[in-house]
Amino acid sequence: MAWFHKSLGYYILKSAYSWLLLKQMGIASVRRGFDQECPRCGAEFETHLHALKDCSTSRATLMIGSLEGNLISKEYDRGYGVIVRDDDGFVLGRGGGLKDVWVYAFDESIKLACRLNIKGDMIFESDSAGLVNKINGQQRDLTIIGARIKGNVKAFDNFKSATCVWTSRNCNSVADFICKKMCADACNWFFDMDYPMDIHNAVICDAIE
Repeated sequence: MAWFHKSLGYYILKSAYSWLLLKQMGIASVRRGFDQECPRCGAEFETHLHALKDCSTSRATLMIGSLEGNLISKEYDRGYGVIVRDDDGFVLGRGGGLKDVWVYAFDESIKLACRLNIKGDMIFESDSAGLVNKINGQQRDLTIIGARIKGNVKAFDNFKSATCVWTSRNCNSVADFICKKMCADACNWFFDMDYPMDIHNAVICDAIE
């Protein structure tokens, strides 16, 4: 877990698990031909999957720090928010929804730009460093997710030029607001420049930042 202090006076918690925790819990002691019983919960067989998902002690450890069981609950719903701006920062359109794959937000951002018939220079922003690294490292990424992104990046040919950069979450307040609203309402949402009043303040704050 890491805390990052923001100049505005608040903190962002990035939750994760560490393989060091598993080492300290004795997972390395499991060997073929030896007693494979879990020393923490008494399960007959201790496997890597058991240590990460089924063991009650491991579950309690992984759920510390607002993790809320997201890595182990099989509830993978995620909200996404997408906004499109011109050179002056004017919002041209935006959308959001609730999907079970985090890459979906990148897919939707490309589709939204194409729907708005944008042909010029495009800059795609994301606060996911992993996503940005995968998009910008296509020649080296051989993973399944990398292959999917590689197919989507071909859509960059629809624009004069296109790049993907990382941006801080506090510079993405409108998209973050839409993301949270989609999670709360469990729905999809698309609108152009005539955006609803309930996000007007978020648009103004985002423009100021």
